[in-house]
Amino acid sequence: MAPPYIPMNPNKEAVRWKLRCISCKQRVTATDALRGHAYFALGGLWHAQHMTCARCKINVAEIPFCESATEPNVLMCTDCYMVESNPDCAACGKRLFETCLEAAGRLYHKDCLRCTSCKLPCIDGRYEMDDTTGAIYDVDCYHIMVFDKDYGCALGGAKGPTSAEKTDERKA
Repeated sequence: MAPPYIPMNPNKEAVRWKLRCISCKQRVTATDALRGHAYFALGGLWHAQHMTCARCKINVAEIPFCESATEPNVLMCTDCYMVESNPDCAACGKRLFETCLEAAGRLYHKDCLRCTSCKLPCIDGRYEMDDTTGAIYDVDCYHIMVFDKDYGCALGGAKGPTSAEKTDERKA
């Protein structure tokens, strides 16, 4: 009786397994594997020359890669994977590749989360939101706006610091 791992045909002759490349469906030989021309990825074997990113066509055999988020058994380089799967910034509409900030249920680049009043980026992602309009303000502008609404006048008789003044303060 043959060992259980060797498949047998009805005539009791050993059947030779033929491993095939997921991409081209051609046979992957032992010689291919020994020479480093075959890789195991995404649950199957690939010829090295067929391991290309579905979007940019770069060979991913020797670099980090991912499986497509939308299609199974489709290789993608990490850059193309991020373009395919990462969300867009709510302010500029470009893809978010680095750390992002969440405000009012939307995602932003660090420099795109800006105060509605002074148009400067919110420092360290800190912001306040006007509950009635949903507008985002940095902490200083928000408190000036609330004070103005509650008391009918701006602090100190002025409308608060200008963008240029706030920029100078942040540099100091």
